[in-house]
Amino acid sequence: MQAKQYYASLELADDELRLVIGEFYMSRFNPLKVERVKTKGIEKKRIVNPTIVAASIVTMLDAVEKNLGFRLKSIILCIPSADVKCIKRRVNVPIEEGSRRIRTSHARLGIEKAIDLFHIDGYEFVNIGSITYINGGISSRTLPVDERAETLVMDIDFICAKQDVVHEFVLCVENAGLRVADICLDTYAIAEEAAIIEGSMDKYVVLVNYEKYDTDLALFYKGRFMGCESLGFGYEKLAHAIRRKFKLTEKEANDLLKESAIFPTYERDDSIIYIYSEKEEYREITRKEIYGAIEEELQHWIVGVNEANEMIAQAGQARMVLAGSGADILGMESMKDRFILDCSIYIPSTIGTRRSCYSATLGAIYTHKKLQALVHMQSEGIEISTESIRQVRKEDDNAFTKKLKKILLNK
Repeated sequence: MQAKQYYASLELADDELRLVIGEFYMSRFNPLKVERVKTKGIEKKRIVNPTIVAASIVTMLDAVEKNLGFRLKSIILCIPSADVKCIKRRVNVPIEEGSRRIRTSHARLGIEKAIDLFHIDGYEFVNIGSITYINGGISSRTLPVDERAETLVMDIDFICAKQDVVHEFVLCVENAGLRVADICLDTYAIAEEAAIIEGSMDKYVVLVNYEKYDTDLALFYKGRFMGCESLGFGYEKLAHAIRRKFKLTEKEANDLLKESAIFPTYERDDSIIYIYSEKEEYREITRKEIYGAIEEELQHWIVGVNEANEMIAQAGQARMVLAGSGADILGMESMKDRFILDCSIYIPSTIGTRRSCYSATLGAIYTHKKLQALVHMQSEGIEISTESIRQVRKEDDNAFTKKLKKILLNK
């Protein structure tokens, strides 16, 4: 019987930490625990207060240990898409004399050779993107196994992020007592989870990662990551408009934004959705007032996305996928017709993670598994502490024994 393999992925997002823990069993991923913890140590994709972030990670680990009975020792870390590049490298892999047949081991040697030769000042290799195999002048995305050749040519895409960004995120996680088993770009992880890479073979696909303080737009075409740019603002602009107009707290404004929805029909809806007191006077907020407060900023964001996609729309067939925590705002579905590209909103289908904010953490796990299969590494999952498991089992056994004694002895 195949052993279970545990995997954990962590994303340090704009204002919160997101963790997904699950197990692969018979090739199926089953989430065991999802966790979200607020933090104030991250601004504009940079860690400004590593002490606060590390403390938030420890708080998250304590909650996991309490619920699952074990403590995480290593994780897969999502890296923000800040100043990323996609660099193509070509390597030649000689085929040994004798059979002259291409084997899967040659692909692994080609990847290892390309990684050894990779170096760009100020940038760190994060993910392997598209790989094209060339044999006899014929290109293919599939390894031509068992075909005769003297040399296998491989074009490999390296997705890179700023070195200082990668190092500060990894160091912060390590300061919390975790080992980083692998890293993955957040937009590339979402694309893997949402099957955007495969869906971009015949058309341009723009992934819009809508988060609280920023909006990333990543372009994919013919299965390749082409690049990423940021608008510099996210749905915090909408929440701030609500907070400013009604003089609410940050949490109250965010909750109203997430739960009140932004349907255009609400501009005529006088239904009361929130009652609060201000200076000993009760005040009421209607859906119409909420929509009126955010309408200008919402339109500003839509215009920003459309302007960024204008050249792609003119180039030919293209579509857009909206993801991230902003995609979880109720009513975003009704905004799709306002974009110049055909738009869909991605929500993961995995039970227990059916929120778009978990797209990156889920995708990072699948990306990690895909790389392991590509280079034929033995997958052992992430490290956990079994000491806690033994303790929980011992306590459970004692508790059950006491209950059994009460039943048998009528106590």
